[in-house]
Amino acid sequence: MQITSNANRRALIFASAFFFAAAKLALAGCVPTSSGLVSWWRAEGNAVDAVGGNHGSLEGNTTYGVGQVGSAFVFDGDLDAVSVGSGANLQLQDFTIETWIKRASASIVSFAAGGNGTIFANGDNAEGYNFYVQSDNVLALGKSGVNVVTSAATLTGTNWHHVAVTKNGTSVVFYLDGVGYTTSPYNSGGYTFTAPI
Repeated sequence: MQITSNANRRALIFASAFFFAAAKLALAGCVPTSSGLVSWWRAEGNAVDAVGGNHGSLEGNTTYGVGQVGSAFVFDGDLDAVSVGSGANLQLQDFTIETWIKRASASIVSFAAGGNGTIFANGDNAEGYNFYVQSDNVLALGKSGVNVVTSAATLTGTNWHHVAVTKNGTSVVFYLDGVGYTTSPYNSGGYTFTAPI
């Protein structure tokens, strides 16, 4: 999982239910890291942030397994997460979040209320940002459930998929396996980070 600042409280990496999340590693065949990289959780047997100091701790039944490249975080869908603290460098208004995910089920996104599978969330429940897969398998970005913008990209099957979202002002672009999906202008009203999740 990588977080990049486009402009220069407690955040969680989690994919509630049947998601494996792992960032590409700097191994043969992988793209080098980009400038502006804020955090990179490689999931290589630990939750250490390779660049930004936002080291994580495993919550729930989170473990490690085989990733698209190297290892991956494994979540069983029952309140699992990687808590990465409340670093000021994660408190962004404009950003890119990207990761590799693999679902164990093509029909169940999450056991959580509402059925959504969160990929990354930062900030308190009403004011922070949340990148997730909706129960209908569509990628979404929301202000923790408010002011949600969705993509035309639909996640299917149980293969590995590279997913990303880029927010820059009111422009949001979702990416699924390298294909970009623009959205209508999105006004989040601004994210605030006054309290942890």
